[in-house]
Amino acid sequence: MASKDKEQYFANSSPNLAHRPAYHLRRLPQLRWLLGTLFSLTIAGVVLIHRNISVSLWKSTPGHAQRVLAECDALLGLPGPSADFHKRRTSDRFEPGTKDTLIVNATIWTGANQGKEVVHEGTIFLQNGIIASITSSTFTKELLSRLDPDTNIVNAGGAWVTPAIVDMHSHAGPWLRSVDGIDTHDLNWELSRAGGVGTELVLPGSANAIGGQAFVVKTRPTKERSTLSMLLEPPNNIVSNGSSLALRWRHIKHAAGENPSRVYSGTR
Repeated sequence: MASKDKEQYFANSSPNLAHRPAYHLRRLPQLRWLLGTLFSLTIAGVVLIHRNISVSLWKSTPGHAQRVLAECDALLGLPGPSADFHKRRTSDRFEPGTKDTLIVNATIWTGANQGKEVVHEGTIFLQNGIIASITSSTFTKELLSRLDPDTNIVNAGGAWVTPAIVDMHSHAGPWLRSVDGIDTHDLNWELSRAGGVGTELVLPGSANAIGGQAFVVKTRPTKERSTLSMLLEPPNNIVSNGSSLALRWRHIKHAAGENPSRVYSGTR
């Protein structure tokens, strides 16, 4: 067999000879182009998806955004009653079914004029849990005719009528947040009312440097007999009727005197 015939024979019969790799190398540029195209399309797709998500997030507004912004604005003000407080006609603690009350022939200490104002033979009208009026006029039959027939009429007989006492340091409940430990069935509430106390700031603890969060309550009984029904203007994060975002006072109990050192034998 001639030498040229031998080379042709082995080239056709053996895939490992030098002529065979040359055939595959001719396909390599096409493979590179295909891989490059697929890679470019993949990158473009990822960039497009990321851009759409970013645009969507940038344009979307949370549903509670306005409420949060309003709360932030309220934090810049001073705590106090809402703007419509003095226009209200019903107390937010009013017990449905409570009768109107008219107190007549009373010596009324209003607390006005730096505590010097006294109304003699005065009349107080209570309606929907609010003091509707205080007058110095004498009770008459004409006034009675304009009242609801179920109105509860009390003749004070000249006795003193004053605002209820506000107890600013009460321990009517345990725990670190007094609202969680108040017993609404405790007979002490009745005892407090008998002593003229209508409002209490209930504080937790006496020995810790920080005793916990305190809450203001009304001592009068409620139909629900629940703690929340006794709270006076509680913080908005506890209960809110949605009518106002006015900033409300919050209270905390501190014992920064001798109590911590006496109980824990340490210093402040």
